[in-house]
Amino acid sequence: MTETSPATISAPGAFVLRTWLWRVLFAVTLCVAAALAAGTLLAFAAEDHWRLELLSHFRAQYCWGLFLTTAIFAALRRWFFAAASLAAAIVNFALIVPLYVGLALPAGDPPRSRIMSLNVYFHNKDYERVLEAVARENPDVLLLLELTPDWARAVDGLRSDYPFAKVAARGDSSGMGLYSRLPIDTLQVYSLAESGLPTMVAELLAPSGRFALICIHTVSPIAPSNFRYRNRQLDDVAKLAADRAGPVMLIGDLNTTSWSPYFARLVEVSGLRDSRRGFGVEGTWPWLPLPLRIPIDHCLVSPTIAVYGRHVGDFVGSDHRPIVVDFAIEK
Repeated sequence: MTETSPATISAPGAFVLRTWLWRVLFAVTLCVAAALAAGTLLAFAAEDHWRLELLSHFRAQYCWGLFLTTAIFAALRRWFFAAASLAAAIVNFALIVPLYVGLALPAGDPPRSRIMSLNVYFHNKDYERVLEAVARENPDVLLLLELTPDWARAVDGLRSDYPFAKVAARGDSSGMGLYSRLPIDTLQVYSLAESGLPTMVAELLAPSGRFALICIHTVSPIAPSNFRYRNRQLDDVAKLAADRAGPVMLIGDLNTTSWSPYFARLVEVSGLRDSRRGFGVEGTWPWLPLPLRIPIDHCLVSPTIAVYGRHVGDFVGSDHRPIVVDFAIEK
């Protein structure tokens, strides 16, 4: 009797298993690509519904995910699906790439200042990590958002290094504190859009020149009423910035990204520009690894403010990461 080798017996089974695995991989990739492509297209209707506006914040994730599904489709030789996935990825890429194109800096080497903005998250109790981050970044101006009375007491030692300070601590997520080494000429606190949330407007004297600093934390748009409040805040702060004479910087947690039409309207009406130009996406929320973060913490500046450096800081126990901007006023 002729014996049949185990390899001969198992070969058909192995082929069936490989075929099944490739089909599962294709099906999963198709579902992922379809979801990412749907988000890509629905985000263009952001002004039609508050949930659709939330979809507009994930352009970077759509882009990276669709490039990945394109590669998988190509490996599976599913060329039609690869082409469709690539087309959707390019749509998102076209919206992201302007952030990597920098603006020309002025000639000379003016004295630079550094500002740091951080939403500390009012449930966070990691005070020491925040203080260590401040010491490491060594900003000339520091904005802390969601500053509670406990947080204000924990960081009160900053006043020795930042003699110009204005603290509006609250028991919820709406408090803020501005700490500055730069002299503050004037400071006013507004409540935009009748939201009850503080917005600080200060005139600061930097070594390179005088500028107005607008510090804001908008409502999180997690419900229709919050969505309307946030949009009114953005409209009001845009007009506030547009009405200021001289250089203006707007900084804080805007609870939106630069791919939202409401952010675009803020930039257009205010006349400010996004300081991320030339530095990339720079996601700040949540605290997760970079591919999973979206940029909702912003710094917008007048054309007469040159941005020499910008980066996202380390994890400090908050659900946000800090942003740090090096700048100078152009003469």
